[in-house]
Amino acid sequence: MLKYERGQNRLCADRLPVWAALCNSSVEGLLGSAGRHAPIHLAGEGVMSLVQAFTAITDPSARQALIETARALALTDRQRREEPAAVLAAD
Repeated sequence: MLKYERGQNRLCADRLPVWAALCNSSVEGLLGSAGRHAPIHLAGEGVMSLVQAFTAITDPSARQALIETARALALTDRQRREEPAAVLAAD
């Protein structure tokens, strides 16, 4: 840990949720003020399980399929949430 704290070793961003869980913290807590500008919120229920399952997949095509599925689900969810607002605006 000391090399990470001193900046002698770098930590990959995809490992941040794992480190946060080990430290009983959030990704934002680990990043401090740098985390205020993070584009996504990585803390939350299920994130660790998802990251661990993803990293257990060794087949690159299976990983890509999972990424594409997650993106499609996110798009569908966003569209579903925006539909009521679009209907109200049309009235």
